[in-house]
Amino acid sequence: MNYNLRSSPISYYKLLKVVISRWYWLLIALSCGLVSCYLFLIFTPKEYKSSASLKYEDKKSEISELLSVRNLYDRTNKVESEKSIILSRKVLSAAIMALDYQVIFFEKVNFSLVAIYPRKPINIVFLKKNTSATVKHRFRYRQVDKRQFELCLKSEKIDFCKIYNYNQPISVLEFVITINDHLWNEASSPVFFKIADPNELIETIQRGVKIDDSQNTNILKIKYISTNSAFCADILNAILDEYLKFDVKQKENTLAQTSKFLNLLLAEISSKVEISGSALQSFKETNNLSNINSLAAENHLILEKIGTEKHILDVDSKVLRFVSSRITENPLKGISTYNLQGLTDPQLQGLVEKYQQLNLTLREKLKVYTSDSEPIQFLDSQIKDLQSSIVKSLSEHLNLNLQRTIFLVRLADSIKTVLKTIPKIENAANSLASSFGLDQKVQEFLAHKKLETQIVNAAITPIATILDRASYPIEPIGPITLSCYLVTTMFSILGGTLVIITIHLYNPFIYTKEHIEELTAIPILGVVNKSYNQPQSRDNQIVLQDFPRTSFGESIRFIRSNLNFIAPDKGKVICITSAVSGEGKSFLSINLAYSLTLIQKRVIIIAGDLRKSTLHASFNLPNSNGLSKYLSGQTDLKSICAKTNISDLDIITAGPTPPNPSELLQSHMMNYLIKELRLFYDVILIDSAPIGLVSDIKPVMILADVNLFIVRCGVSKPSYTQTAERLKEELNLASVAIILNDFKSDNFHNHYYKDSR
Repeated sequence: MNYNLRSSPISYYKLLKVVISRWYWLLIALSCGLVSCYLFLIFTPKEYKSSASLKYEDKKSEISELLSVRNLYDRTNKVESEKSIILSRKVLSAAIMALDYQVIFFEKVNFSLVAIYPRKPINIVFLKKNTSATVKHRFRYRQVDKRQFELCLKSEKIDFCKIYNYNQPISVLEFVITINDHLWNEASSPVFFKIADPNELIETIQRGVKIDDSQNTNILKIKYISTNSAFCADILNAILDEYLKFDVKQKENTLAQTSKFLNLLLAEISSKVEISGSALQSFKETNNLSNINSLAAENHLILEKIGTEKHILDVDSKVLRFVSSRITENPLKGISTYNLQGLTDPQLQGLVEKYQQLNLTLREKLKVYTSDSEPIQFLDSQIKDLQSSIVKSLSEHLNLNLQRTIFLVRLADSIKTVLKTIPKIENAANSLASSFGLDQKVQEFLAHKKLETQIVNAAITPIATILDRASYPIEPIGPITLSCYLVTTMFSILGGTLVIITIHLYNPFIYTKEHIEELTAIPILGVVNKSYNQPQSRDNQIVLQDFPRTSFGESIRFIRSNLNFIAPDKGKVICITSAVSGEGKSFLSINLAYSLTLIQKRVIIIAGDLRKSTLHASFNLPNSNGLSKYLSGQTDLKSICAKTNISDLDIITAGPTPPNPSELLQSHMMNYLIKELRLFYDVILIDSAPIGLVSDIKPVMILADVNLFIVRCGVSKPSYTQTAERLKEELNLASVAIILNDFKSDNFHNHYYKDSR
């Protein structure tokens, strides 16, 4: 019956037995792991970690907000910006210079060189240093005596080892150094040192610094990992100090630039204020703007006076023209006295009054005298003379009034022109005054900013404060010895276990009965245990005869018992074959035949491998006459049946190798041979050729009652079992069974599935 073992659950007990069966593999893996861990601890320098923290100020004064170098940006950008500044080459270079880390000293620890900062076994002074030149190789210093020392360097460009005096200038690769007097010590060991390469050192520090910013806080945590605990803390503190100095310096530079810029602006705006003030003053003086309001009022007053005077002149001219017209039109009519009120000339006023009196006298005389009388004529003559004088005087007054009026009109026009230009002058003056005022305000603003800059410069502070300075780490963070050994032990055992299970799973050979049952449905007749006993005779392969009480013998007897249930007792034909040679067919056939003789069975063994049979050698018999000759008709049955030294056990050897073994085995002579042997023997064992290599044995398998397929432990491959199934179906064999040969109990090859039967 076939059982599908892979469908069964895993038995962890069996799995443990598989792993324990190769305990020495685990021991080897553990040993290799521990040795690797030991070498790792020896050659790997210990790493130390130091940490510090910064707190950024969130609140700032108005002045610092106006003049800060990094004033207004959100927190994310701020943190990223400050990270870049902390890891900038300028800050790191300043930190390295602050530590005076120009020379790196080493000492041998566990077969490797380790930096011994801050110790300086010797004092090295640089007389000349080329920043572009680098020395990647280490110097070796050794004392010779109190006055001399040996200095060696081996590199690609130079290789030397020379003796120098202390304080002697030494020129090496564009460097000039001196080594000062050293305290003589006969037991002093060599000192190794290296001239630090700033670029390489900066890159190393940048890789070692880790910056962690906590979310939603203004705290920045900085960590540094190094193989030197003192350097780990010192460089971190130096970085923080130089970072704050850099921040202050940047602010000072910015403030200095701002102050310089403000001074330039103040000088420029002061000059502009002076120019605009002078222009305004000159304009005021030119246009008499000091009393421009009073000037406008005076001009308006004069204009009013001119208008009044012009009006008076107009009235006076009207009066004069009226008087002139009255005198001219009707001299005798007379002039009313009220018409003379507008005359301003007293002489003319007197002439007019005299003219009126003469007219009155004339009227009185006409009452007495006639118009032709002498008195009337005399009066009339006087009136005419007086009239002529009055008209002439009136004409002169009219001319004077006209000239005066023309003058007043011109004067009024000039005053009006002046009044019209006053708004333009005022606008120009206001523009100049506005420009002057604006310049003054700008000057005051810049002066205020300059004062603010001076105040900020006097009280400048860094952007952050150091909360926790880095301290010297005591315990390394790795590699930790105990953890290394524990992890190595765990992984070694786990790795060894995985290797054992992997090799067990992917083993290309058959080792157990369960494996065969998993591969094929053909029943297993038995398992032949491995024989650890050597036969007494070298050519004798009957181990059962020499060692009957062994596990091997018991397994042969078990197979013998099972054979009694699968074929008739009389004339039982058993064909023994395998997929390839070397699986123990002949060895098993001989011992099985011997076991059958022990229960009084008459047994004959036929060497069915006509190509390469060694069965005759096991019984010390010749192979000159055998099965091949009988099948070819060269001899009879009786002559090929040979007796052995074992009672009830006969043998038919293969005979000489024929050219056509396959045809011979398929002949009717083979059928006749089997038929005849059934009459005389209880069991006929046929030791055939490997069926996986040649097809000679197929006719014989058809003649057999039982076909036994030999599978050898650790030699046969899983695919060989498919050969047995294929032959059973192809040849329609009634009884086919498998025998597992050369089995040795080993938990490693056992299946670790639970038995589901």
